Amino acid sequence: MKKIYAIGEALIDFKYENNSFIQNAGGAPANVCAAISKLGGYASIITKLSNDIFSTFLLDAFKKYNIDTTNIIIDPKEKTGLAFIKDGKYSFYFNDSSSVKLNKKEINKKLFDKDSIIHICSLCLGNFPIKDAIKYALDNTKGLVSFDLNLRENIWDDKALMIDRCKEFIVYADILKLSIEELKTITNCNNEIEGIKCLKELSNKWKIVIITLGSNGVTAYNRDLEYTHINALKVKEIDTTGAGDTFIGSFLYYISRFNKSLDLANLQSALEFSNRASAYKVSHKGTMEGMPSYYDMFHQPIFFNRNRVYRIYLGGKGYHKLLGDPNTNNFFPEEWLCSKVKAINPKYFGIRDGVSVIEGTNIFLDDLLKNESRIEGNKKYDCLVKYLDSAIRLPMQVHPTKEFSKKYFNSEYGKTEAWLVIDARKDAKLYFGFKNKITKQELFDLEIKSNTERDIMRSILNEVRPKVGDIYLIKGGLIHAIGENCTIIEIQEPTDFTIQPEGYCGDYKISEEEKYIGLTKDVALDCFNYDLVGSKALDMAKISPKIEYSSDYLKENLITYKDTPCFKMNRYTLDKKPLNLCGGPSVWIVLDGSGVLYGKDYKREIKKGDYFLLPNDLDNLFKIKGNIKLIECIGSDNNE
Repeated sequence: MKKIYAIGEALIDFKYENNSFIQNAGGAPANVCAAISKLGGYASIITKLSNDIFSTFLLDAFKKYNIDTTNIIIDPKEKTGLAFIKDGKYSFYFNDSSSVKLNKKEINKKLFDKDSIIHICSLCLGNFPIKDAIKYALDNTKGLVSFDLNLRENIWDDKALMIDRCKEFIVYADILKLSIEELKTITNCNNEIEGIKCLKELSNKWKIVIITLGSNGVTAYNRDLEYTHINALKVKEIDTTGAGDTFIGSFLYYISRFNKSLDLANLQSALEFSNRASAYKVSHKGTMEGMPSYYDMFHQPIFFNRNRVYRIYLGGKGYHKLLGDPNTNNFFPEEWLCSKVKAINPKYFGIRDGVSVIEGTNIFLDDLLKNESRIEGNKKYDCLVKYLDSAIRLPMQVHPTKEFSKKYFNSEYGKTEAWLVIDARKDAKLYFGFKNKITKQELFDLEIKSNTERDIMRSILNEVRPKVGDIYLIKGGLIHAIGENCTIIEIQEPTDFTIQPEGYCGDYKISEEEKYIGLTKDVALDCFNYDLVGSKALDMAKISPKIEYSSDYLKENLITYKDTPCFKMNRYTLDKKPLNLCGGPSVWIVLDGSGVLYGKDYKREIKKGDYFLLPNDLDNLFKIKGNIKLIECIGSDNNE
């Protein structure tokens, strides 16, 4: 993670509330540091303070929010700057304050290595000693430079000087942030694109320009005038002070923590993260106090970016009806929901295929679980949930028991799984268990034949014609296959261990590694339970739902801990009364209908196909109402 140094003013904001002025720590660079530190990043404020009661108040605030204060110069001869805020208007007592007296001899240029970011604002760029100190730091840095103009015309005696001074420092910036009004002021261009072109003429160094548009969101441009736009989030406005500082601070935190380049491809998730942080700030009272911690950012049900996963079989057309995806099949037939599991595939398309990424960020769920223990609390989030849609029959396969996995994969989890059929199109089929008694040697020989007789394995399995609503439990050792034209919700133990001794999947030739995932063929075939034959296999697999509670809504236990200790699955049908959410960590899926997910200061419309993760510490804090059908998935019985 990069170290971020903000150089500039630290002062007291006196905010007018309830007929009096309330003291708060402030100053844009200090606020940016607070935004970064509260999220868990490293931020250091470089400034000069007095030793008066105001500076003591500031230092206490900085320590409270984990801002590094080792680069603050204390000069008892100086006095702390003040700002008074009423109705969104600022009055500054600043021009003779301690912050502007920082000089370049007090700057440690060794701080600014290639892994650093310097952040500045325009307030200290007047004819003050600190202006030269900032210039000295920028002349000596090997890292990135961020410049948030944050113009305050009322502290400048000369508007032309303000514009010229901003232009002088824009040439240092890699990242520029300014409002649409500030763009017009600096460039004298009324057109946004023309303004960006003017900035290109001013400097050949900047990589991105972020333009804030108030209620219209934010747009970011690269030097090729390519752009990405984020709409503003609608929240209840409580306190806007520090919202812009929260935005740029969380942006710098994001690119620092996740080591993101400033390419346009990375901007979307960074801006969405910053937009979310700023919206949180606006909806909470206090400047630094109202900024979100990393915990606060996700102290709500967690939604995810879409997560289609590559497999060797064709499918996915069924997601057109479920999720609004294109009405075509491809080799991404599974959507892994709220997943911390990395897929085992012959080829990969991302950093961690299979692992879900938090909506509006580039944060992987497995990382979030490591950093935020409260999501699991005293329970384990130890299940994997998927949408799965098949256009062809999948390979005949088996999954290991816990005992097999522990012995051969050094894993505490096997791969018991359960299926809920949510769509069964024409000629839909499922397969469970051997049709007739078979030996390991006979299966060994059939695998060889399957390289030339591609569909021979179908003949040895029990075939089932599924209906919507059917539930099946596939324990470790049970041979099975999903046939063509099925859409299911699958819950399973959190692994991707699959043994599939068959020559082909459709036209795809299955490699030895894909068949046996690192095991010898002889060992892999020991994973099958050869006693699960005929009706015995079918009876073990088919599960009937059990109604638990139906006073205010219908609750059905689809898979219980009596069926398997590995996980459980419930179905809720709501009509008039809301459902109180509890029992996290748990995955919630909207099976049908639509409704509203809501809690304190939170409201989100949800519809068919949507899904989210409910953290453990949100028990009884959120509810769902509407004409809606829901699926709840919970991990192992060891949690209770």
